[in-house]
Amino acid sequence: MPNIFSMNNHKAYVITGPTSGIGRAATLEVIKHGNVDLVGRYREKLNHLQKEIVRKGGHAVPVVCDLSDLASVRRAAAEIIALDLPIVGLLNNAGIFPMHTSAIPFISSSVCPRQRTFP
Repeated sequence: MPNIFSMNNHKAYVITGPTSGIGRAATLEVIKHGNVDLVGRYREKLNHLQKEIVRKGGHAVPVVCDLSDLASVRRAAAEIIALDLPIVGLLNNAGIFPMHTSAIPFISSSVCPRQRTFP
């Protein structure tokens, strides 16, 4: 895959979880310093953020990846490597949580994963 970024800013930051909250705010700051690889689960949200970044004069590549799936992570890593940009930073902002309560023995299986609180 050919390098799609301008040579003026030949470096990249990889940001996971860039489409909302702290990740989004951080992404909009990081684009001031270089290109960004937007790594997230939802292509539509990534594309929307990419368009916003381009409107602001930045460069971004959306990379769809489910960080809880090793095959998806490997595919995303290969896609990022193929961009042939030096990676100068990583913001690992994506949140993941176990889908099965057996992975967290002190949590009741009747509690929805999004409602869990930890001691």
